[in-house]
Amino acid sequence: MILIPLIALAIPSFVMGQWLIGPMLFAPQTILGHTVFTLPVHDVMRELAHGFHGAKLMALQATTTGIFWMAIGGLVTAWLFIAQFPAWSVLLKKRFPMIYDILLRKYGFDEFNDVVFVRGAQETGHLCYDVSDVKFIDGVCVDGSGKFIRWFAQTARQLQTGYIYHYALSMVLGLLVFLAWYLGGLS
Repeated sequence: MILIPLIALAIPSFVMGQWLIGPMLFAPQTILGHTVFTLPVHDVMRELAHGFHGAKLMALQATTTGIFWMAIGGLVTAWLFIAQFPAWSVLLKKRFPMIYDILLRKYGFDEFNDVVFVRGAQETGHLCYDVSDVKFIDGVCVDGSGKFIRWFAQTARQLQTGYIYHYALSMVLGLLVFLAWYLGGLS
């Protein structure tokens, strides 16, 4: 099902790669302009251009590298164990269960990433949520401001008795406090 779209993408990629690798990466004025930038002291592209003699020769030279042959070996091994002789994989699974388990668990990298990065990020997020959102924003800013206004209103309500002599006393006391503060500042 996915083979046809992959082939439809691979053929134009192969053809365009053959035609454009030189003009894109190794020409004096490349198609990409200055998007591939290297510092003059680390001009790797110029060094690679000395060894580039065309896409076909580059592909032929790749067959002399160990990486190429390791990739071919992996393809052949996968073909043998999956398509040609699937019983071999069952036999090796029974014969070497520890190695099979290590390979199946991908050397434990997924568990490590899950414990360290995923759970670590989740715990950090929960901590930030609990401290910043719940306690500070909701607790102090939202609920705290509401509680402060309620407390201030209840306190201020007790000062509002409705008697004129209470208001006159408050004004005289306020005037005395202001006068003491003013005279204290002059000394």
